[in-house]
Amino acid sequence: MHEKAKSSFCQGEGSPYEIQIHGELDERWSDWFDGIEVTIEHTCDHLPLTTLKCPAMDQTKLRGILNKIWDLNLNLISVREVHDPTLKEVSSDGFTELE
Repeated sequence: MHEKAKSSFCQGEGSPYEIQIHGELDERWSDWFDGIEVTIEHTCDHLPLTTLKCPAMDQTKLRGILNKIWDLNLNLISVREVHDPTLKEVSSDGFTELE
């Protein structure tokens, strides 16, 4: 990658992620998920939706969390990398910073 890149992933620290699953996992599960923030919402159909807010992690740790979700037989809705808010776009010469 170009040396101008400012992504924490490029620096070996990984990226934060938000994972959404169907069903309800309460706060007791945060220890099983290594202290990840667990929040519950309900959809307009009154179905529970759990969101796991993960701190910056590498792909290996992310895979471990996804394996735990698989082991619990939960329905995965999405896995989203939470981008650095100070970066607005990626170009061929690296990231452009917001002013």
